[in-house]
Amino acid sequence: MTPKPRFSVSTAAAVIGTVSCFAGYVGAAPAYSAEVGKSARIVNTVTGSQGNRALRVPDPVFDGERISAAANGHGEILLEDKTKIIVGPDSTVLLNNFVVGERGFKTTSIKVAKGAMRFISGNSPKSAYQIETATATIGVRGTAFDVYARGGGAADIVLYRGSINVCSGGACVETGGVCDIVSVGGGAGGGGGGGGSPAVSGFLMGTGADQEADFDLAFDQGRFPPGWRVSILPCSGRALLEKLRNPTGQRQGFSDEGGGDDPVERPSDEGEPDKRGGFSFTPRDDDPYDPYDPYVECGTTGC
Repeated sequence: MTPKPRFSVSTAAAVIGTVSCFAGYVGAAPAYSAEVGKSARIVNTVTGSQGNRALRVPDPVFDGERISAAANGHGEILLEDKTKIIVGPDSTVLLNNFVVGERGFKTTSIKVAKGAMRFISGNSPKSAYQIETATATIGVRGTAFDVYARGGGAADIVLYRGSINVCSGGACVETGGVCDIVSVGGGAGGGGGGGGSPAVSGFLMGTGADQEADFDLAFDQGRFPPGWRVSILPCSGRALLEKLRNPTGQRQGFSDEGGGDDPVERPSDEGEPDKRGGFSFTPRDDDPYDPYDPYVECGTTGC
């Protein structure tokens, strides 16, 4: 008589435990942080660090996530409070410390680790946002600006609307000048103050200026949808004003003093006459464009 195989309770428990563990391993989903926005438009390759995934429209983005765009791509990210962020070509931006408040976000930190980023504020209080580079901290007092993180910790911030407060090396500078460039640590704007402190080093001059290579996001804006563009016409107007007032040929758009003083008065962005006899600009922010209608992805052939 052939003996029956022994299959004890302990053996069965071990088998069940092994199968359960394997099933749990196979079926486990990656743990993501809180969702803070969505991909509104992706051009070529843009990746998110959570799950190491290539972003597609309308993929969510998460608190603590690092968003990186390839050299021939860029990503347009719409946050939950309608803040718009463009991650420029060959750039990396870290979304961090998002805390939801009664109206939008209560606090948040966005770090430009590499390359360029555009920021257009949404519905959260301006004080909720802190923008960082390796060496500078930017307090948001206004609505639209570009940040360029250069090599060696240098940085440039170009203001289009509102005002910003830039701090670095224990010093701070606040400006509300339309198209002002604040430079830190030897940025393309011509440096900054001593000891790595920030300074208004000049201004973006607009179309026709020899600044395209250093301030990529400001030019060729046809690649962005209307609601994600900024007007640089005020910059061109300001450059013309300086040329009329400074016909001797001092380098336009930047201070030649090295200390960050702007060579001409800065036009106001409030639409009021400049008290020193200049003229002011009132950029518009009334474009009804909805980046979710429709969602758009672009490849190498364009949109």
